[in-house]
Amino acid sequence: MLARPRTPVTFGPSQPPSLPTERYGAPPLSRAAGRAVKPPVTSEEPVTVTGWSVSNGEEMWFEILPGLAIMGVCLVIPGVSTAYIHKFTNGGKEKRVARVHYQWYLMERDRRISGVNRYYVSKGLENID
Repeated sequence: MLARPRTPVTFGPSQPPSLPTERYGAPPLSRAAGRAVKPPVTSEEPVTVTGWSVSNGEEMWFEILPGLAIMGVCLVIPGVSTAYIHKFTNGGKEKRVARVHYQWYLMERDRRISGVNRYYVSKGLENID
């Protein structure tokens, strides 16, 4: 079975070539390996990296900033929201309230032992005379 000869592709002024191989032809073949060899990149040609045109291989370090900001916000939101959820569900800040007589007795004991007449300043059991 004979193959049909390929017709040459010509581009008019309204249709520019879209692939580099169509514009410059096929890349040269290496004699040793028989594979295509990429031409070296010169400083005049821009290098395309993941859709961004970066000249001379310079890296744009500030491209990471939006991602860092998004990650920071995502890490802060759970901690802040937990504090507000606890505040609203528990009726505000935690108050030191003695609702039972035994709790009141323990607060008074701590106030006497502290030596400064404050129940929240504690010496600890090992320092009591």
